[in-house]
Parts: sequence; C-alpha cells; structure tokens
Amino acid sequence: MQSREPPRKSPMVPDIGSTAPSGISVSLEPLQGVDALGRSWTRLEAESDVSFFQSWGWIKCWLGLLPERFEPLVLMAEVDGRLAGLGLLVANRTVRRGIIRSHRLLLHETGSSEFDSLCIEHNGFLAARPFAADIVRACLARLDSAPERWNEVVLGGVGAAYVQMGQTLKRRCMEARRSPSPYADLAAIRAGDGDFLATLSRNTRYQIRRSM
Repeated sequence: MQSREPPRKSPMVPDIGSTAPSGISVSLEPLQGVDALGRSWTRLEAESDVSFFQSWGWIKCWLGLLPERFEPLVLMAEVDGRLAGLGLLVANRTVRRGIIRSHRLLLHETGSSEFDSLCIEHNGFLAARPFAADIVRACLARLDSAPERWNEVVLGGVGAAYVQMGQTLKRRCMEARRSPSPYADLAAIRAGDGDFLATLSRNTRYQIRRSM
C-alpha cells in the first residue's frame, strides 16, 4: 500500500484515538448510478469533517470527466446498518521497470498522468463523526484482506494518520512517499503591495528575471 502525504494537516485527518463502535461492515461494489451516489454522499458529507477534495462538488466533477474505460468501485462502510463511510477507487494496471506488472486500486485518482494532472490534495475516505478513525481503519482493513486481485492500494494526498493506521495492516506493507507541495503566502504578497517576486530569495528572483 502506498500513500502520498501532504505537508500540512487537512480538516479530514481523523483522530486516531477514537473508540471503535461495534458492527462496522465494509463492502466494495461497482458504481451503479451517479445520482444515487450523490444523494448518499451529500448526506454523509453533512455528518463528516471533510476537505474540498472529499466534497461532492469535487467528486461529481471528477466522475463527470472520467473516460468510460474507468469503472469506479464504491467502498461503503456501515455502522450498525447506517451509512458511515464512502470512497471511490479506480483499478489501474502498470508495468514497473519494463517487466513487473502491478494491479492497483487508487483512491479518487485514476493512476494515469493524463487524467490526474489536477492533483488531489487532502484526500481520504468520507467518514462520519465521531468514529471517523475507526471507519477509516475498517476501510483499510477491507482493502487489505479482500480476495480481489490487486497488489497495491494507492492513497494519494492523505495525511500522517493514514500512515499510522496502515502500519496495522496484516497482508500488505505500507510505503509512505512524501511529495513537495509548493505554495504562495498570499498575506506576504499583499503586504508587499502585490509584488510576488519580493517574497522570494535574491537568488530566486535573479533566476526568474533571467529566464523571463
């Protein structure tokens, strides 16, 4: 299992110390209808701490742009029969080093650079309060122990809590990969009368002006 971790904590990172409720069940089924999923997603969104990238506004747009060859799977968690967790996974095959074939599942991504050029951030399963961490654990465990034929699960843009919970998985090892996330300090730019270059180092300003 892989995860790419953003440098800053997002609103959706669960508290890993919560107490597990009884009766968490997790299923993984093909997506049947976007409208029905949207109704379920928005209801659960109101009960969850989410980032924009977990909102139905983002997810619906992403689904609408997926080519037909991608067939998302819906991961659904229920607590005592009530919907408590959701996520969409896309199957993707890749070849490493020219000979090693890997069958992957990706959370809210396709695994194709052509369609993932708008990188997802602050990603994760949609999980209801107050047991978000336990719901996420159950989702990870379902992916870890499932009989389906894949050998990698890629969780792009998730936080450190996912990495910690992934250490408890039985069958798969967790490999965390950190990716740089450049950003601009808008407050500093405003303070500098809108001069972005003024917020950079002298050497960086020189390199940019030289390139221009």
